[in-house]
Amino acid sequence: MLRNKVDVLVAGGGPAGVSAAVSAAKSGASVRILDSNGFFGGTLVSGIVGSFCGMFSARRSMDDQTYQVVQGVGEEIRKLAHDKGGVSPHNHSRYFDSYGYDPCILPIVLDELILKYGVRPSLHSLVVGAAVEDGAITEVTVASKSGIERIAASVVIDCTGDADIVHYSGGSYRKNAAQLQPGSFNFRMSGVDRSKGIPTLPEVAEAIRNATKNNPQAHLLREDSMFINPVSDSEVICGFSRLTVDGTDVESLTKAEIDGRSQVLPAAQFIRETFPAFRNARVCNLAFSVGIRETRIIDGVGRLTDDDVYYGRSQPDGVGKCAWPVERHVAGERHTEVVPLAEGDAYDLPFSALIPVGYKNLLAAGRCVSSERAANASARVFGPCTVTGQAAGTAAAQLLADQTPSFEALDIAKLRQTLKKDGALI
Repeated sequence: MLRNKVDVLVAGGGPAGVSAAVSAAKSGASVRILDSNGFFGGTLVSGIVGSFCGMFSARRSMDDQTYQVVQGVGEEIRKLAHDKGGVSPHNHSRYFDSYGYDPCILPIVLDELILKYGVRPSLHSLVVGAAVEDGAITEVTVASKSGIERIAASVVIDCTGDADIVHYSGGSYRKNAAQLQPGSFNFRMSGVDRSKGIPTLPEVAEAIRNATKNNPQAHLLREDSMFINPVSDSEVICGFSRLTVDGTDVESLTKAEIDGRSQVLPAAQFIRETFPAFRNARVCNLAFSVGIRETRIIDGVGRLTDDDVYYGRSQPDGVGKCAWPVERHVAGERHTEVVPLAEGDAYDLPFSALIPVGYKNLLAAGRCVSSERAANASARVFGPCTVTGQAAGTAAAQLLADQTPSFEALDIAKLRQTLKKDGALI
């Protein structure tokens, strides 16, 4: 049995986890980050999502002018990827302003960022347990090729996306398996001739309606399928699937992976036959795993509400901003509900939503933060995940430096000041 100690342990190496680890290390803490994959980046890499979402102010129509509301570590990641030729120009659409990125460049960038700040990386490391005593996580159990390891940490940050640390330590969360947003299985096609035009969302939707009308068995399960333009001129990411999946259940995950792969070639054939730009295109890359949008959501000391998002509300303990619309993929349906902010340019992400109820030394960051369902469908994307990750890592270092007994007792004004100094937009 291996045993180790560290100041701050970050579980999960997606955008939230990397932002948390880097921020804690910048503040002087010894930090270790774990991920079950062989790379950092989470679903951005494994699911070849293709876009840095949630970095811009609210857009309600194509006439709205937008500006970037996420800076800090999120912008550091974007800029480093851009400098390596791995980021597209600013993309405009009706509701979604974003940056495209190259999923091959991104994990290289994240490796460099983690090593630059002295974070200890542990890939191929799966969290399988956590012990709690008097409201404090005392150790986290990890399984890897090296065996079973128990890690004692002064502070633990749960960036697993699935709230695994909260779950394994008996914490409180919600998860209704029947209502979970469906997952996706993206793939990439090369040999695309952009001179013939990449179809718009309405054009793709019409083609799918015609196809399913003539062939009800067509493997085109998503009415609002889309083409995502990454950095390469000759490649396009195809988001054509909608998979019922519980990302915390191995049987459900296995079925979704197999079902997702089974849909790729029929969808690619439909694309080639339907859209001239893809006549000579071929599948060149599959997602490594199904893209999960929703599983466990922690019960937090505070909560991001649906109205907080819709009405662009500020919060006294806000640690950053987001303005991504409520983008909810509906369980049992073939469409997506997209509702932009009704008021304001952005809303605040409250620090209290990162504190799981009943814990002193545990924070959660990323898509599992305490939030109502519509709010979560906005706050689950790249931008806000980096915001909550940076806030969690900075707060972890502050808790240790100030010897604060719990995160509920943390000096929020000081945290916000530090985040501003480190480039976050508060």
